[in-house]
Amino acid sequence: MKIQKLRLICFFLLSMHALPLSGQDVHLTYKVKSGDTLSEILAGLNLSPLWRSHNYVMRTVELNPQLEKSGGHRIYPNQIIILPVKVTTLQQKRIEGPSLASDEEEEIGPRGQEDQKETLTFGRLNISYDFFYSAMDIKDTTTSDTANILSRVNSAFQIAWEQQWDEVNKSFLYYRSEKHDYESLQGKLKGKSFNLQGFGFGYERTMTESFDLRLKYQVQERLFVRATSMTDLVMENSMIQEFELNPRYTLFSKGKFILTPDVSFAYLFPVKNDNYSIKRGQRYTAGLSLKHDIGEYSLMGRYFYGVEKQDTSIMTKTTKSTGISVGVVWSFGK
Repeated sequence: MKIQKLRLICFFLLSMHALPLSGQDVHLTYKVKSGDTLSEILAGLNLSPLWRSHNYVMRTVELNPQLEKSGGHRIYPNQIIILPVKVTTLQQKRIEGPSLASDEEEEIGPRGQEDQKETLTFGRLNISYDFFYSAMDIKDTTTSDTANILSRVNSAFQIAWEQQWDEVNKSFLYYRSEKHDYESLQGKLKGKSFNLQGFGFGYERTMTESFDLRLKYQVQERLFVRATSMTDLVMENSMIQEFELNPRYTLFSKGKFILTPDVSFAYLFPVKNDNYSIKRGQRYTAGLSLKHDIGEYSLMGRYFYGVEKQDTSIMTKTTKSTGISVGVVWSFGK
């Protein structure tokens, strides 16, 4: 009789101990599908706010260190992510939606998964201002006379729209306006201030989690010198076509800060006009960018240094520029 009572007490204690384990809170996991975005996954679970203070996007990034570099903007098919939702272990077993090995996310996953497009549908509006100095070294090919033309603080405004098509492919379209103000160390420079316009488009591909490659084509006005002597300098602007290759690498990401060095090489097409012909040229640029993500907004700062060389039939020209760029990016999703 005593043995039976002892067995009953042990069984009761073991049962009481097992109950909390069966109801223990765990985080929900989700297997990413092609075409998913993090904001859509969270919105499908009715989690809000997505972007304001203490938002669910940043909570998800905190639970998934692999998302820190992109701030949650890049997820890949078949990737397993932890969502900031707690369920009991019993509920987790019953869930037919997001789970570690389940491909049946339709019931709890993003709304309308059966009609989900196979492409991402979000874009970014990028607005930036550049402030820079430049020095133009010119040489008369007939007399070998030289001159150095220095700028005051030049400025540029650029607005761009970036469209993300899928996990690795992006296109962008932009307009740029530059204001140049120069002075000559020798003689009088005619036409000191110039407003130069340009536009372009390009393609960006994510090669790895940290490495992006940009291809860009643009048409931009550039300054050239036409003079009969170095004491009577005249500057003119001509429209130049350019093709640019721009690799970028994410050096490190800490919290909401991302540091990205980049380099670029541009090929400048030749042009013929009434006064002289412009030969083909090239430009090399190196930069270092720091980005701070704040929900759907990003603040950016960049230091850059570049050297551009494009000669004409009457002058050789080398321009060196250095400055900073500041800007803000708005991200838009479905």
